[in-house]
Amino acid sequence: MITRSCLLILLLTAPILAPAQRMLFFAEHPAVQRAINEGDSAYFAGAFRLAVIRYDTVLAQDYSHPAAVNQAQNLEAAKNTAGLQSLLGRMADSGFYETWAVPGFDSLKQVPAFATVTARLQANQDSVVRSQRVQHPELLVPLMKMEYADQEYQWMTSFQSRYPGAYKGQQPHVLTEQAFRRNVNIVKGLVAGYGYLWKPEVGERGAHTLWLIAQHADFDTAFQAAFLQAMEPAVARGAASGKDLAYLTDRTRKNAGKPQVYGTQMMYKTVKDANGNVKVKTEVYTVEDPDNLDKRRAAVGLEPMAAYMELMRKLNNHD
Repeated sequence: MITRSCLLILLLTAPILAPAQRMLFFAEHPAVQRAINEGDSAYFAGAFRLAVIRYDTVLAQDYSHPAAVNQAQNLEAAKNTAGLQSLLGRMADSGFYETWAVPGFDSLKQVPAFATVTARLQANQDSVVRSQRVQHPELLVPLMKMEYADQEYQWMTSFQSRYPGAYKGQQPHVLTEQAFRRNVNIVKGLVAGYGYLWKPEVGERGAHTLWLIAQHADFDTAFQAAFLQAMEPAVARGAASGKDLAYLTDRTRKNAGKPQVYGTQMMYKTVKDANGNVKVKTEVYTVEDPDNLDKRRAAVGLEPMAAYMELMRKLNNHD
């Protein structure tokens, strides 16, 4: 049997398929959303200084970690080291610690001017470990990288549909499948070496990442079903998220051809509009007892179905 130390070495040295590049997020205020769109458009067009200016507007009105990560990428691409140092300091003040998400930061860690910021960011991660009493902190950064790889390749598709020139030559569907399969293989190794890992072992973020990987394992429904079975008692004792369990319950039911319970899973239909243009339409997959759907969603902390459908259409850039 593989030892934990060998497993950790494999986890830490496993190749990431591509560097993290861009966060997909939305703002409620139209002016902020417009600045996000213009900033992302400028970034993918190679107009990095303009991207910085647009994201200055975003951060001035609606600071968030996704916006800050994207602005860090803008500044790094624009070779604005002073601006990047200042922004990372602000991110550290806000509790941010996911330094791996910022392209180029590993090399910048060696720059003396960044030493103080680096120490503060590490202290933020140490604080999370202490506050959540994480039993295996050595797994946190590898798990976060796995989560980002899972999401990044899916975001590529959405960015490509929005901005000409985004990820030219990339095949996000292929990369997504590769990331999903790689992550599942690693999680299987973790389960063999550690057992199932929940909040006490890897914290809230780590437990959420492991669920996310199971959620996307449609090519391995046996693994998905086993994870669901292990997760149910973990939720009952407060060691895992009931909201995450709702998503996985629906996913396994959809994969088995059964109606879902919480309405989290979508269907995508290709249709033609009145002018003959081909469009993709987002619809909810079959739900049991639809009249009481919002009551069941509320019971596990999910938003009303109408709000969720609006979010799904934004994420997929569909009608």
